Amino acid sequence: MEGATIYILTFLAPLVIIYIVLVAWSRRRSDQRSLPGPSLVEGVKVFLKGSYTSKLHLYLPDLARRYGELVRVNVVLRDIVFVNDALVFRHLVRDKTFRELTNDRPSTFMRTFCFYNGQDMVLADLSQQQRQLRKIFHLLLKFYGEGIGKFEELMTRTLGELTRDLKNKEHSELSTSLKTYIRNIVGYLLTGGDTEIARTTLGKIDVFNDLVNNSLLFENESILQFFPFVRFVPGTRFKRMANALLAARDDLHETCFYAMKKTYAVGERRGIVDDMIAMQEEARGKGGEFELSDEMIKAVIQDIIVAAYLTTASTLSSLFLQIISKPEIQTKMYQEIHSVIGDGQPSFNHRQQMPYTEAVILETLRYSSIVSFLVPHLVREDIHYDDCVISKGTMLVMNGWYSHHRADKWGDPDVFRPERFLDSSGQLHDPDHPVRLNMIPFGSGYRSCPGETFAKSRAFLVVTTLLKNFEFLPPENGTVLPPSDPCLWPSTAVRCPDNYFAKVVLRDTN
Repeated sequence: MEGATIYILTFLAPLVIIYIVLVAWSRRRSDQRSLPGPSLVEGVKVFLKGSYTSKLHLYLPDLARRYGELVRVNVVLRDIVFVNDALVFRHLVRDKTFRELTNDRPSTFMRTFCFYNGQDMVLADLSQQQRQLRKIFHLLLKFYGEGIGKFEELMTRTLGELTRDLKNKEHSELSTSLKTYIRNIVGYLLTGGDTEIARTTLGKIDVFNDLVNNSLLFENESILQFFPFVRFVPGTRFKRMANALLAARDDLHETCFYAMKKTYAVGERRGIVDDMIAMQEEARGKGGEFELSDEMIKAVIQDIIVAAYLTTASTLSSLFLQIISKPEIQTKMYQEIHSVIGDGQPSFNHRQQMPYTEAVILETLRYSSIVSFLVPHLVREDIHYDDCVISKGTMLVMNGWYSHHRADKWGDPDVFRPERFLDSSGQLHDPDHPVRLNMIPFGSGYRSCPGETFAKSRAFLVVTTLLKNFEFLPPENGTVLPPSDPCLWPSTAVRCPDNYFAKVVLRDTN
């Protein structure tokens, strides 16, 4: 098997290299006003080195410093423009001159094979269908009217269960507890309460998420996009990864979609999946232009699982690691909680009264930058920017890691310092303040994350509830905390520190 793999790669490699050189030469010859960037050889070398180590985000800062806010890297069959400044990215995707031309998505492996050729709202091209799916998603979150109360009630009830569990432990594998809690919330939102379908779905969510987190890594996605044949080559990790991912996806939908659809009853809304099935039947009854297909529902389920579980769980795990490592920050957060909430129950309404806690959440998003590169955009037609041409078919990639760690923007980017988001009176900077505008963890414009408010609200409620009841200290059970420096964390699409234990001390509330 190993010999066959080597033989295939040896035979194909020269042909691929010749094709790459011809395509690259053709593009450079036809586009004399392209953006600055490294030579073909250097660009491919940097990209391959970053892909091999799965740490491309750590190799690109040198190119950014040499070439500026926009760096064109000619990588095999396509140009990639890395955007190294949040303000420039916002301009490219939001300004009326560009926004209809810069908000499509490239045809990646995940989009084509895992998300049903872009039938979801995240990886689909900008279109009426994609806009309709975003509208449906916002409706499903029920963030207006009585819906926010229902969601807060669910969060409060399940947080009570987590709190009771932690009270019985001197040490907790805190990162795992946080991930399990967020997974359960997502499972309940999708399928309803504590049912057999819900319980079966939870384990499948874990398997699917782990595989997505490796497959969606920009480096892996790029290799599968530029060299699609590698997922068929025996013995390669790409073949194993692709096969396992598609199998996990189909297994997830056996319960999360097909079992829910089989047991669906009109008027009985167990969760978001039921809501989408009801919308599907209503649309079919009306016979309108937009029809919510089975593949759309399954793809949106995957969007929700990936966005609502992976990112929030990683953010919380990162935040608690930082405040355990820096107890003075945890003390300030508790003092604010005690002052504002007192003996009451934390709620969404407290957010505006707690600037320091909000600043810690923002600093976690900046410092950890759990998603190094935002979901790539695709340029629909040639556009002129800063006397240069960004060619049709170019991938625009927001380099979130570099943008959030620029010394010229942040002063001390490698220091975890929540105070950078506060003014001289201790209040949170307005969203249009330059410091806040340098932050871009959720994207911007048409393709910004539709669950941003959802994510921040959940993080706030979890953090305030747990810190109100417990002090979290470094473990004393023979284990050690992982590094707090995110450069040293495992490389996945959504980075997270390794699992860790914490000593849990119940606070004296008398």
